[in-house]
Amino acid sequence: NRLITKNWYRFMNKKLELFHQYFYEYDAFDNIIKISTYSDKSKSFLTISTFIYENKLLIYEQRINMAAPEWNSSKKYYYDKKSNIIKCEIYDDKKNFTTTFKYNFDRKGNYKKIIKKTTCDGVTKKIVLVREIKYYN
Repeated sequence: NRLITKNWYRFMNKKLELFHQYFYEYDAFDNIIKISTYSDKSKSFLTISTFIYENKLLIYEQRINMAAPEWNSSKKYYYDKKSNIIKCEIYDDKKNFTTTFKYNFDRKGNYKKIIKKTTCDGVTKKIVLVREIKYYN
């Protein structure tokens, strides 16, 4: 089941109106390769996001913002041998960010903790994501 369009609505002047429309394009493997976003008022493009895959893994993403080019960005993804993302490099007009990921796995091979470190301008922030999985016999 592919999502082809998505509409976002908002309340304006006590009525619900269409705010943005999203259109999705896919490759032969059902990967999203392009998302086009339109503004309903101007009927013009707001953003175009494109995605490139290698061996069914997302390796590159680019976002072009027609209304605000300063929000343009690109991301490059790196994976380990088990297809877990281990690094993401984000580039925009002003700054470059690098995020690394380290995983702790349970006995069944599911991650139970991800340590995410993001570095920008020499400053590193760390986030630890923990999940609990209950297995049934």
